[in-house]
Amino acid sequence: MLDSIKDLEWVVDQLDKLGLSNFISVDLGLVNQLNYYTGIMFQGFVENFGRSVIQGGRYDHLTEEFGLKVDAIGFGVYIDQLIDVLTQQGVQLENENLKLSINSEDKTKSFNLARILREQGWIVDLFSNQDSSVMVDLDQKVIKYGTEEQTFHTQEDLISKVGERRYGEG
Repeated sequence: MLDSIKDLEWVVDQLDKLGLSNFISVDLGLVNQLNYYTGIMFQGFVENFGRSVIQGGRYDHLTEEFGLKVDAIGFGVYIDQLIDVLTQQGVQLENENLKLSINSEDKTKSFNLARILREQGWIVDLFSNQDSSVMVDLDQKVIKYGTEEQTFHTQEDLISKVGERRYGEG
């Protein structure tokens, strides 16, 4: 037990030397139901948000379950909580305005187009009409920007037009 306290003191000292002591609090009552942790456990919080957004710890024997003995430390990120924090704090992600929905009876065509647009930085939602700044109907060959509509003739034409709109050229 004394060794564990000394290890914890060392970690806190290292964080203090990095100038992070104002962001650290130690809770010796933190208990986790996962029995593979062998040392320090930690949680990460965001100011004014009551739930952790990350959680992790040291697990030196877990990898032995998979045939490999390696000391390890790791963590998981709670994406739902992270999204809640961003929403609560009014943070808009850089490319939220690049949300685009594709609708078509030809699902293969939709998936191929989605791949190309995602490579260009678009957030692409397939087969939905919700919360997108740009709606593409591949069957009708129409791009909708709110109440405004624009037609396209080929996939290349479509990609060009949404690209122009994205960069304010159209």
